[in-house]
Amino acid sequence: MHTKANLVLLGCCLGILGTMSQVVLLRELLIAFTGNELTIATVLALWLISVSLGCLAAGRSRRPGAGHGAVSAMFIIAGLFSLLQVLLIRTVRPMIAPTGELLSPGMTVALAALGVSPCAAVLGALFVRLVRYGSATSHSSPIPSVYGGEALGAGIAGAVLSLWLLETADPLTILAAGACVGALAGLLVLGGAPLGQRIRGTAAAVLCLLLMGVVFARGGDFDIGLRNLEWEPLEVIESVDTKYGNIVVVRRGDLYDFFESGALAFTIIDPMYAEETVHVPLVFHPRPERVLLVGSSGSGAVSEVLKHATVRRVDFVELDAHTIDLTERYAPPGWLRGEEGRSRAVLGDGRGYVRDTDERYDVIIVAAGLPLSLQVNRLYTVEFFTAASRALAPAGIVAVKVETQGAYMGPEFTKLVTSLLNALRRVFTHVEFLPGETIHIVASDSPLAERRSRLVETLLMRAVPTAYLNEHVLRERLAPLRTAQLDSLLELHDDGALNSDTRPVTFSHALSIWAKHFRTGKAVDWAVARLDLGVSVLLLSGVALVVVAAYT
Repeated sequence: MHTKANLVLLGCCLGILGTMSQVVLLRELLIAFTGNELTIATVLALWLISVSLGCLAAGRSRRPGAGHGAVSAMFIIAGLFSLLQVLLIRTVRPMIAPTGELLSPGMTVALAALGVSPCAAVLGALFVRLVRYGSATSHSSPIPSVYGGEALGAGIAGAVLSLWLLETADPLTILAAGACVGALAGLLVLGGAPLGQRIRGTAAAVLCLLLMGVVFARGGDFDIGLRNLEWEPLEVIESVDTKYGNIVVVRRGDLYDFFESGALAFTIIDPMYAEETVHVPLVFHPRPERVLLVGSSGSGAVSEVLKHATVRRVDFVELDAHTIDLTERYAPPGWLRGEEGRSRAVLGDGRGYVRDTDERYDVIIVAAGLPLSLQVNRLYTVEFFTAASRALAPAGIVAVKVETQGAYMGPEFTKLVTSLLNALRRVFTHVEFLPGETIHIVASDSPLAERRSRLVETLLMRAVPTAYLNEHVLRERLAPLRTAQLDSLLELHDDGALNSDTRPVTFSHALSIWAKHFRTGKAVDWAVARLDLGVSVLLLSGVALVVVAAYT
């Protein structure tokens, strides 16, 4: 007979196993879905639904499954299932769409279900079986013991993951550790089992531990092998997991692509992107001396900034120190550091740094890419621009850019640009934009119209060596007809909305552009456009009633 403490310990093992599986699988799916936070809601919803279905199936099963052997086997199976889920995600993802391409809403739900539902269902069924096991071993109140132990285990696993494992171990090693916890829990269950069950269960648990030992020994090799399978036909040469996400470095001949949580962050070497990011904002300022770069520092933008002789220092903000380390490993010498004292890396959140810094900058360049995630959208809101305005020196400017998607600019993309313009106009007195394949938006409390008319002259006077962005490109973009066309298009679709923390309309428009590429996305976009708060509450209430009726 097991003590109550043993039941709490088994619940703790269940919590550790469940939390490790959930965190790692969620991170794997974030990579598969290129870092879009909406997938977090999808994955968590599917996880909870699958756990509930597992509980329901185990609760209504005619076989009690409360024996020592059954519970021990389920602990071992639950640990192994999480590893199998990673294998499924990494092998199925490239079959659906090319690497780096956003999936349709329908495919997102399907892959998320495939990636988490089996493991979550097993864990849900294990909870019910563990409660029954507690009842069968003469515990009068097993549910609080299992619940309490599970909560304790989840807390322990969360602390260990965030403080240690996510920074030091690859996903397979983390899941192997969870599987070992499951195997040890299976051995604990067998303490009061008949001899035959103990022999069989012990053999299964020992075999599981031996297999996990192989994963511990070769986890890094297995991880790279599976990453290459996931990223075919690209060659993955580095895969680093940190507490902020995953960084994958892919080699294409002499080029290195850096992907952060599945989304392309920058390429080494990409002079067109780096020059486009830096030189237009800098020639808008008469004499830039201190520059802040938020995003895309590894693209070569730092070295491009330092080509301007007036620049005394450029600070670049990176959330993850591993990004800087990997960039310096694969980039040419001086890519980030330049001359002694002229560049400085700032580790931390870009928005937090801009809000808290006492430094004053002549130019703040935001180059975080299209806001396809709420994390990126935070750098394009009224609140961020307000903080940036306080970090500017007199006559300083804030610059953002938006990559167009060809000659045609649909209503969603145009509204995305107007929402950025409206946010900047709420904070700054003067806002100018420059049309082209990349739309540059520059804002300041000092007049910009005269600076805009002298962009070509300023670029020529500074004699900045460039491979792409030259006076001819600038003259083409400054053509009055191009500016008038874009201005009229923006005015036509300006609905007055501005991007803010509480109403992230730029993010919404970016998602709408993505969704309308797919049939399921069009359906979702159509439905969302017709929902309001009252209808949403009614729908959720109806779903809740159906679920309650199904359980009762």
